[in-house]
Amino acid sequence: MVTGRVEELALAAALNQIFPEASFSTIKKDAGTTPRLPAPDGQARAQFRNFVDEMLAAGDVERVPGGRPFDYVAVIDDLELSNADQPAVVVEHMAFAARRRLDELASSAPVPSLPKGKNRGWSYLSTNEDRRAYLRDRCSFHLLSPMVESLFFGERAGETWSALKRAGAVRDPVFDPAVTDIEHFVTADKEYLTSGADASWTSGAAREPTWRARHPKHYLSFLCDPAGQSTRPYKERDGGRSALSSLDWESVVAPSHHARMVRSLLSDVADMVGMAHSFLDAGAQHPLTCLKAGGVLRNIS
Repeated sequence: MVTGRVEELALAAALNQIFPEASFSTIKKDAGTTPRLPAPDGQARAQFRNFVDEMLAAGDVERVPGGRPFDYVAVIDDLELSNADQPAVVVEHMAFAARRRLDELASSAPVPSLPKGKNRGWSYLSTNEDRRAYLRDRCSFHLLSPMVESLFFGERAGETWSALKRAGAVRDPVFDPAVTDIEHFVTADKEYLTSGADASWTSGAAREPTWRARHPKHYLSFLCDPAGQSTRPYKERDGGRSALSSLDWESVVAPSHHARMVRSLLSDVADMVGMAHSFLDAGAQHPLTCLKAGGVLRNIS
């Protein structure tokens, strides 16, 4: 379950690069992180509540098209610059929404009849215990920081920026993923930061150079069209899809103390499908989104 167009188009193929025996599907939902989030105030935000409902629907035989529930569900949302400095608040919203929704369902949902016929062998989330166990054992919440395009700046072999070129970049970036964590993206590219061009990568909040420096998607647009002649130099459907679908994940997580949220996501999926990768064990995972026992989700306590 993703919140971005690029992930909807290409994340399944990208994960199949390193988990070829698994089958992945994606569905796009509204993001929970577009505005800056305050701490939870006693009522679950609609987007996070919807995440919970979709998780439960994906595991319920009666609500999945074709009558076969998914084995696991991972919600993957971009932090965006608006919340890049407070991932803990975003995770708190997810945990709060899950607990609140479970309590609501426990107090109000009637117990339906059990599935019959060809569906009788599948789980049916008909009780409070079933729903809690399904979320705890089968569902996860992950973040990309600050957004999916930051991944493209992590794929570098020698002097070749393969993912960026697949995305449409015509020049190399001023960025070193071995020095700067892609999850704390910032560039010092003077041409990009001082440009006065009336272009997509200088519009809105990007007119302010400090904000612009931290935005990988705007920077990618600049790399695709440094002269600022195109209204949409970076196209998610084409360039974004091409960059992500064949992403070199091992290169992205190669710096052992960088890309911790990415490594948490991949390690979680590896556990789901039972396919270990030694390169995932060579670095740190993010404490907010790594697997942990006894939480409301697989990785959220």
